[in-house]
Amino acid sequence: ESTTTTTSKVTTTTTESTTTTTSKVTTTTTESTTTTTSKVTTTTTESTTTTTSKVTTTTTESTTTTTSKITTTTTESTTTTTSKITTTTTESTTTTTSVVGYVYSVETKTPQFYFSDDEEEFDPADLIESVTRYAVYSDGSQSDEGEAVTDLGFVDLGDAAPEKLYDASKNCYTLSLNITDSFGTQKLEAQVPVYIGVKGDANMDGITDAKDAAEILVYAAAAGAGTIQPLYSEDDDTLEAFAVTLANVNGIDKTNASLDATDAAAILVYAAAAGSGKEVTWEEILGAA
Repeated sequence: ESTTTTTSKVTTTTTESTTTTTSKVTTTTTESTTTTTSKVTTTTTESTTTTTSKVTTTTTESTTTTTSKITTTTTESTTTTTSKITTTTTESTTTTTSVVGYVYSVETKTPQFYFSDDEEEFDPADLIESVTRYAVYSDGSQSDEGEAVTDLGFVDLGDAAPEKLYDASKNCYTLSLNITDSFGTQKLEAQVPVYIGVKGDANMDGITDAKDAAEILVYAAAAGAGTIQPLYSEDDDTLEAFAVTLANVNGIDKTNASLDATDAAAILVYAAAAGSGKEVTWEEILGAA
């Protein structure tokens, strides 16, 4: 028995590339058995021939890389748009004004009457009805609307008092007003009239004596009879009212109806004491009357 072994050369080729393609691998194995029988008288020959065919297994790993040409086109486009811009410049002038002072308007009350021995200073509240101020601006203009000044503490009459001002040669006096504000002190144009006279001096000759008492008695008698007779002046109501005020020494009321014989009596007592050189006050006379 003879065995023949044929070894075929197997070549395996592997090709590797970027793209992997697996091909179909076919492996074929062919087994061939040939039997030959020879007729020999005494010899039997059995021959087995084994033929191994060359098997070539080819595994082809194919990588196909397909590169597509990509063309990227970047177009840079610059678009310039010109807008028509109109700039309008308006010149505006703003004038700022500030308050640089005030002017004042003063309304006075009816004339007030005072006795010459009154030492108390004049009170603006007794003499002034109202005060209005108007702002003055830095450009020289003045406000049209005034502002009422309610605090008369800004108004100054100085240290004037009836006793200091009294002059026997006259009975009407004019007071000047000063006003002080945040911008300083200014003298006002307003003039405040006041009347100052001797108490009991009904005829306003500067002396309190029996003549005044006589005037009062005549006046009181006429008033009692229903006749109106002036005490001092029938032409000047202010002077007439002032004479009645001076004659009304007991101070019950400053009206014509209060002027009577009690006032005349007090005046006579006062005049007699003064005539004797005795210093006497009205408080003493009126207390004794």
